[in-house]
Amino acid sequence: MDTKSSFADWLNNQNVRDQLRLEIKICLVKNSYPPQYSPEVFKKVMEQVENFEENN
Repeated sequence: MDTKSSFADWLNNQNVRDQLRLEIKICLVKNSYPPQYSPEVFKKVMEQVENFEENN
């Protein structure tokens, strides 16, 4: 995950974004989050990652 998010244009590269989204989802599921499956949670987490990168 760390190497993919370090690409300068990962926000504009759909393939990298899709792979990062998948890895985030896997990481969350492995850590039992959310307790009950909800696509909205994964969407919000990805939005937070994108916002962090845009404002960092």
